[in-house]
Amino acid sequence: MNADRTSFLKGCEQLGIAMTPEKLAKIDIYVEILLKWQKQINLIGPKTLAEPYTRHVLDSIQLVPYISDDDKVVDFGSGGGMPAAIIAIMKNCEVNAVERIGKKCQFLNEVRRKCDLSDNFVVHNCDIRALYEKSSRYSVVTARAFADLHDILEFAAPITDVSTRYVLLKGESFSKEIDDANHNFMMTTDIKSSITNGEGKVLLLTSVSRETK
Repeated sequence: MNADRTSFLKGCEQLGIAMTPEKLAKIDIYVEILLKWQKQINLIGPKTLAEPYTRHVLDSIQLVPYISDDDKVVDFGSGGGMPAAIIAIMKNCEVNAVERIGKKCQFLNEVRRKCDLSDNFVVHNCDIRALYEKSSRYSVVTARAFADLHDILEFAAPITDVSTRYVLLKGESFSKEIDDANHNFMMTTDIKSSITNGEGKVLLLTSVSRETK
């Protein structure tokens, strides 16, 4: 675990992310809660249990440079808290974690309490479509291992506008997902290499709008 944590901190340096003692303490608490709850429910892949810092926290934290403290973030399928909880620890912005499974929401709320995130971390135990009734608009949409890009854009359409930014973690199929999404949506795309996965990408989308024919 110490080697994993050390590699994580080196990765943060590589990304140019300043890790204060307070934020690192909250990251440590998060990892402790994650591993405890993993014994009860499946939050992360069993093969990654030995490397939670580098396989999961670092993977999520690479989204942080693209999010500002005045953003209103919605994270789809927050499950194990990645990237929602990590963003809430690292930034002062409002982060809305959307998760349908009640047990996972209990986990997220324990993270919220023990990491003292009550001011900026909101857990929604619901389907994404339940947010449509609130008439809220979000400035950033995040997701990790949730759905393909086209579906993310469809889910997000009623609660976003053309100014919304999408900051997404994607795997090796990212190129096909972009092609598929382009059938129904127009967007500006910026693709960054993932620091944790040679085949992974950080996908940045702006000026997203539905294609009109």
